[in-house]
Amino acid sequence: VQMSSTSDYGTDWDAPFDACYCIMPREGNILGNVAEVRKGTMITSSELFPSNAISGIPYVTPKNLTKDGLDLSMAKKAPGSVRATARPGDILVTCNSSVTRTYRMKSGDPVVAPSYAFAIVRPNSEIYYPEFLELYFRTRDFQEQAEARQSGEDDGLPLRVRALQDRHPRRGP
Repeated sequence: VQMSSTSDYGTDWDAPFDACYCIMPREGNILGNVAEVRKGTMITSSELFPSNAISGIPYVTPKNLTKDGLDLSMAKKAPGSVRATARPGDILVTCNSSVTRTYRMKSGDPVVAPSYAFAIVRPNSEIYYPEFLELYFRTRDFQEQAEARQSGEDDGLPLRVRALQDRHPRRGP
């Protein structure tokens, strides 16, 4: 790349060197390579059943995420034929708000139909533990990536998951 500029003295000059610029990729794995990621279900309120309905599966919105976990007490029910469901081990990640919130489905949780406000992340547990991914989604690194994605600043770069590293030296015997 040839550089040209005007100095403080008003003299044009061509830089006497070639500069090489490159974009350094983020470290880590592309999220889609370590987990299956899909959007939640877009469903109209007229398609939902009341929360006390016998049939259907719980329809989850970000309002169902509380500081104590997943509150399904007032969740309406979705038809069992919805296209996207989350099961134990999956991680729900909000994707339509300024703060990304997460919830990892626990072993006692029922299958749910997350709304379109969620991404459903189904980790490949042979590569990453779901618990690690859930914690990683709460880090500043991931939050900044998600924020750049939502604002369009990232030019469509894929979300990445950094490698797990042991930051503490091992102690001798």
